[in-house]
Amino acid sequence: MDMRPRAEAILARQLGTAKAMAQAMVVNRRQAAMLARVESGGNGAPRPVYIDCAA
Repeated sequence: MDMRPRAEAILARQLGTAKAMAQAMVVNRRQAAMLARVESGGNGAPRPVYIDCAA
């Protein structure tokens, strides 16, 4: 009985799960940083002001 295909399938599932978990952690970290900025009243760099020069 060849166990290699089964081992490869298990490894592929584990790698897929690890990738999904890593992406979720990054998203959660970004959301937490954004929430901290909103709660503190700061929003990072100020937005550039639009000036209409076509007078």
